Amino acid sequence: MATKKARMMRDMQKVVLLELADDSITEIVRQNVAMLTMIAASVTKTPKEVDPSVHVQNYAEEIVPRYTPWQFHQHFRMFPDTFEELCEWIGPHLQSSRSISVEKKMLATIWLVGNMESFRSVADRFGVNKGSLHRIVLSVCRALTAIRGDVISWPPHGQLQKIANDFQELRGFPGIVGAVDGTYIEIPGTTDEHRAAYICRKGFPAMHLQVVCTADLLFTDVDTGNAGSVHDSRVFRTSDLQAKLESEEGRLPAGFHLLVDSAYGQTEYLLVPFRDNGHLSPVERNYNNLHSSTRVQVERAIGLLKGKFRRLKKLDMVSVRDIPFIIFACCVLHNFIILRKGVDEDDIELEVEVDVAAAEGEGDVAVNLTAAEKRMSVAELLM
Repeated sequence: MATKKARMMRDMQKVVLLELADDSITEIVRQNVAMLTMIAASVTKTPKEVDPSVHVQNYAEEIVPRYTPWQFHQHFRMFPDTFEELCEWIGPHLQSSRSISVEKKMLATIWLVGNMESFRSVADRFGVNKGSLHRIVLSVCRALTAIRGDVISWPPHGQLQKIANDFQELRGFPGIVGAVDGTYIEIPGTTDEHRAAYICRKGFPAMHLQVVCTADLLFTDVDTGNAGSVHDSRVFRTSDLQAKLESEEGRLPAGFHLLVDSAYGQTEYLLVPFRDNGHLSPVERNYNNLHSSTRVQVERAIGLLKGKFRRLKKLDMVSVRDIPFIIFACCVLHNFIILRKGVDEDDIELEVEVDVAAAEGEGDVAVNLTAAEKRMSVAELLM
C-alpha cells in the first residue's frame, strides 16, 4: 500500500513539474516574442521618426582615421595622402580655430560638395550646427577660390606645344591647346530679385560654368557667375579669356587654336564644326567627326567634375553671391586631385547635350575669310 502511495506521489510531482516547465517555456517564448517585436519596430522606423538631434559621435576624429585608403577615397573623393597635401596647402589661408581643425573643416566641406545630403545631415555627421557648417564651407571655398591660380592657370606659350601634342595623340587633330564648353549649375533655391534671368533654356534656374581643359582633363580656365539665360557665345565674349586671347600678349601663335562647338563663332583661334546642311564634302565630314571625338575631352572633364562633386548637379543655395565660390572651389579640387593622382575614370558621368546653336541664333556669327581658310586647311590636313 505504501509503495502504491509513494508511486502516486511521484506521478503527481511529475505532473506539477511538467506544468511548471510549460509555464516557464511559455514565459520565455512570450519574452522573446516581445523582444523581437521591439527590434523589428526599431528597424522599420521611418526616417521621420529618427531623432534629428542625434549627432554622429566623433566622426571626423575617430571614425575617419580608421578608414582604409580606398574607403577614404570613396567618401572624400581623394586618397589620404592627397588630402594631407591639400590641408597643408590651404591651411595658411584659413582663419585659425582652436575648436575646429583644418582637417575637420576640409572633411566637412568635401563631404558637403561631394554629396547631395542636406546641410542638417552633414552638420549632424560632423557634430556642428547648420550655421557653423555654413560658415566653415564658405570660408574654405573662398580660400580655395582666392588661391585657384596655383592650380588653374592659362598655359604660357612655352607649354602650348606639349598640350597640342597630347591632344593630337588622341585623334590626330593638330594645334589644339584647349577644348571649351559650358554647362549649367542648377540653383533651385535662389531668391534673387532677378531670378527670372537665371532660367536657362532647359527651363530651370541655373548659373553658367565655362571651362577650358587639356587632353588630361585639367582646367586651364574657369569662368562662372553668368545667369543661365545668357548664351554660351556671349559668356565667352565677355570672359577674361577672350580679352586675353585678343590682347597682344595673350594672342595664340599661328597654328594653335581652341575647339568649340557650333554655339560659338568661328575665329582665327576658335575652330567650330562645319554646319551640316546635308551636302558636306568627305573632307568636311571627316573634320567634323575628328573635331567631335577630340572635343569630347571637355565633356568628360565636366562629367568628372560633377561626378566627384555631386552638389554641382543641384546647388540649392539661397545667396547667388556665394554660389560662384562653391563652383570655383570644386574646380580647384578637381585640378588638385588630377595633378597628384590622375583621372578617376569611374567618376566620369557624361551629360547628354543637344546642340541648339542654330535654334538660338547667336552661334551664327560671321566667319571671316582668314578663319574659314584656317579651318579648311586643318580639315584637308586631317584627310
